[in-house]
Amino acid sequence: VIGERPVLCNGSDAFSSKPDYKQIQINGTVREYVVQLPPKYYAGPRPLVIALHGGGGKASRFSRNRQFFKLAYQHGAVVVYPNGIKGSWGSLGIPSAKGDIPVYYDDVTFISRLIDVAVKQYNADPQKVLVTGISFGGILTFHLCQQIPEKITAAAPISAAIPTKLEDKIVNAKGIPTMILNGNEDPRIPFEGGIPEAYSTAVRQKMEAQGIDLSVISTPDAIKRYQQINNCKNTPLYLDIEDKTKDGCTSKQVIYRNSQGVEIILVETSGGGHGMPGQGQY
Repeated sequence: VIGERPVLCNGSDAFSSKPDYKQIQINGTVREYVVQLPPKYYAGPRPLVIALHGGGGKASRFSRNRQFFKLAYQHGAVVVYPNGIKGSWGSLGIPSAKGDIPVYYDDVTFISRLIDVAVKQYNADPQKVLVTGISFGGILTFHLCQQIPEKITAAAPISAAIPTKLEDKIVNAKGIPTMILNGNEDPRIPFEGGIPEAYSTAVRQKMEAQGIDLSVISTPDAIKRYQQINNCKNTPLYLDIEDKTKDGCTSKQVIYRNSQGVEIILVETSGGGHGMPGQGQY
């Protein structure tokens, strides 16, 4: 591992400091990431959060999110922010809104190695690994649960859906407690499934001619599939979430649980768009 020291979260000064990128070699390609460490992280194994930025984003910018910072500073978690290449997660193979096919990079091995690094160098607990991400980062979260389920303790994809082409691999995520947080009026990720509106008619026709499926499954269908593979009870628990932002949106939790204690949770925001919970959306 090459690079500068990680950010140590000792207070507000750590949040205002410029994040330092660290580097790791994956199959001959240099990959970058940012780490935030809680106070006295060396004193005992700490929960690990892998936080994945959205398409066009950067780890340095995503690490400025105060919600994640609180996980490190207030709740004692090690937070790792992997950086996509040119703002993209190439292993997904999902075309951009313009129809460009991303160059393939092995993001799965990258994240898997980062978990190992966090355990070895930053005292992260391998039995407490949460993977989360927004938009493309949320889609990668689903993908990682299908590819390296043995390394993931829980998952929380945000403003994301499962590509139809990956639907048959959902079974690989069996046993991973999962919370899906989606707005039911998201213009980027259709709550009811189908092809995202970001793709123009011309791009859709071009991709169809190449045999590329742009569609995603609906959020309700994803929850149903997760419920089925985990043998969760058919009767969920419904919980309303206090509206602290007063933005005209309301949220509720729908919780499915099985006899082993695995929970599959939908956080649905009525009127919610595309973005982080409690922050600006579109």
